[in-house]
Amino acid sequence: MHNSKKGALELSMNTIVVIVIGIVLLSLGLVWIRNIFGGISELRDDAIAQARGEIDRISHNEEISVSPERIDLEKGSHRVVKVYIANLADSRANFQVRVLPPPELDAKFADTRSYESDEYSIEIGEEVAIQVYFLAKSDAALGPTGLKFEVISDTWEVPKVRTAVVDIKKKSGLF
Repeated sequence: MHNSKKGALELSMNTIVVIVIGIVLLSLGLVWIRNIFGGISELRDDAIAQARGEIDRISHNEEISVSPERIDLEKGSHRVVKVYIANLADSRANFQVRVLPPPELDAKFADTRSYESDEYSIEIGEEVAIQVYFLAKSDAALGPTGLKFEVISDTWEVPKVRTAVVDIKKKSGLF
């Protein structure tokens, strides 16, 4: 009698192939689930930041306010912040805003695409919201930094400064 061990070798090869395919599918499934939960937590954080910004906007009673005042931002990501200017003086006033980003951030006004906004003439009791886009550079140091806004008015002797705190976080992802 002649014994053939060919079938035993084929069975073990099939088993190895099935195990490898199973590990690959399991890994892909875990990455997919991680991305879903990461997206959900990012949506949650954005919704909370937006809600805080709207609450700040509604509840502010100062001439200048920044909304949101505190922002978490991953390296290489961008966000939008609004600067609200209210004219609480006794007459119409002209306002202009400058953004003074630290080296870790790049920031520009939406209306001018530069570090200075347009000049706004605001009536008594009125307010203006100015959007500022900012980006955390990929080589930015981790941790909190300040995004300063300098507001100039023809009715003030000295410009007023407001700061938003930007907490730069490590970029999430597989690599």
